[in-house]
Amino acid sequence: MTKKSTQRVSNKKPTSAIGSGKARALGKRSIILFGALFVTLAFGAASYLSGDQFRSSSAAVPQRFPGDPNPLISGKAYFGASGNYIATHEAAAGKSVAIYRKFNQWNTASSAVSTINSNYSNNRLVWISFKTPKWSEVAAGTHDSTLDSMLRTLDNAGKPVWVTFWHEPENDEGQANAGSATDFVNMQRHIRSRIDALNTTHIAFAPVYQSSKIVSMGSAHNNWYGSGIWDFIGFDIYQPNDTLSILNSKWTTTIAWVESKGLPFAIGEWGVRTTAPSSQITDFWNWQFTNNKDMVGMSYFDSDANSNGSWILAGANNTTFNTILKSDTKVMRVNELGSSTGGGGGGTPAPDTTKPTVSLTSPSNGETVKGTILVTGTASDNVGVKSVSLRIDDSYVKSDSASPYQFSIDTTTYSDGDHTVKLRAFDDADNQADSATITLKVDNVPASTGGGSSGGSGSTSGGSSSNGNTTVVSTKTSSSKSNPVPVDGTLVIKPSSPNSDVSVKVDGKEVDGNAVNTEGLTNGTHTVSVTEDGKTKHITIDVNNPWYLALLNHFLANYGLYTMITTAGVSAIWLFHRQISGFFSIFPTLRLRH
Repeated sequence: MTKKSTQRVSNKKPTSAIGSGKARALGKRSIILFGALFVTLAFGAASYLSGDQFRSSSAAVPQRFPGDPNPLISGKAYFGASGNYIATHEAAAGKSVAIYRKFNQWNTASSAVSTINSNYSNNRLVWISFKTPKWSEVAAGTHDSTLDSMLRTLDNAGKPVWVTFWHEPENDEGQANAGSATDFVNMQRHIRSRIDALNTTHIAFAPVYQSSKIVSMGSAHNNWYGSGIWDFIGFDIYQPNDTLSILNSKWTTTIAWVESKGLPFAIGEWGVRTTAPSSQITDFWNWQFTNNKDMVGMSYFDSDANSNGSWILAGANNTTFNTILKSDTKVMRVNELGSSTGGGGGGTPAPDTTKPTVSLTSPSNGETVKGTILVTGTASDNVGVKSVSLRIDDSYVKSDSASPYQFSIDTTTYSDGDHTVKLRAFDDADNQADSATITLKVDNVPASTGGGSSGGSGSTSGGSSSNGNTTVVSTKTSSSKSNPVPVDGTLVIKPSSPNSDVSVKVDGKEVDGNAVNTEGLTNGTHTVSVTEDGKTKHITIDVNNPWYLALLNHFLANYGLYTMITTAGVSAIWLFHRQISGFFSIFPTLRLRH
């Protein structure tokens, strides 16, 4: 699509031909100058393509649309919220909330301008969502006079504003005041045509989807997308489960879909429960920068106006949110637009090009590990370390932003064998450095049977371990009927990732939780079906209970059959008794004579 810009380039071509006499008259000096210019441009392009575009620069950051922080160059993004607690956050942080989300009805542009101006004067960017009339009507141009008036009014405010028309449309498909996915895309395309026709210079246009719909619809969600319409893609995501991170499979699936469209993205609403670990907020924010994502902003839904309960920031979560506002140099605010180093006096500081140093201190290279281990390291920098991330087999696992840098890792989620481990440190200028790489040998497969253990030769590959009468297997465990997992107590299924959702069935019957008490199963093989993040895997187990439990479970499992046999047996005996009695009744009664 053609990106919005405050400057427009003319498409008119020069009238003089390259082969004209004036062109042929170019001297040797001009040729040398043009050659030098070409080399300079080529070198600059090579630097950009080689990864230099991810480094902060003292030069102005080019904006792809109004209000764009261009995070892949500036290393910054907006961090803000919706709701009624903006002033409370700013009082605690001593700095402004960077982005403010607002929800308006149709034809309320005048009040929206007041919102834009008041927030801009307080160093906040406004992202506002408008409801519309029926989608097909807007798409047909029925409401163009009102739409054009709204767009002109917003643009005339003279401040960058992000605008969405009807957020979370998937939730309203088929409603009388909304329409179909086709209607929605047609409406969005028509609104873009009006923005272009009016030649606005301060409006950035984006949809706001639901992450849950992006995941559940799969490829069908493409029906809600139209190419060449928006400046960036917005979406909402929540994590109502306190024990799971918001950085789960739903998140990675959403990001994969968004990045396939080739546009930056922003999070219009997000939230975790008050009782969830506050580290989730920091990890969610830092993940974008650690992984070089083109995320231009995120807005927390700091409100209880939600059908799924309250998402208000409180306690440690509130403190963590305010700390990011106060101290994190990755937060962009509107008075910094066009500069990667931010506002404020004192001139432009020289760019920091010094890499941090980082060392992995534990465990040791070549060490054999099992169960849960602790990986630790140290890092330093001439300015300051922003974060240290753990990488296993050169894949990102998690990050820590405070010293001492340490990571608890469940090795049962990895296959047995050698795995490489290293740490990567980042400073505030996003300079990065890696520690030396070590190799660890994961060995969770039990070596022998006996003593109540459920291991033994012929046990699983892919990571299983037993402890007393408890057998732990990961969802990566390999098994078959000829090579089952031996069990004689409780079977515990561990997910391949701590953030995964797991459901378990035994022989087709659902189990509550991820622990199976095999003392209630008959001896022999059983199929354990494990569904993790929508994918199902079958693990074969071999139950070997004591004889008395085996006898009891066998009887209970075949209760119906034994009941039928017993009933038939009793009936047969009774019938036999009647027949025998009738037979002997034909003989005269024998009496003893004296």
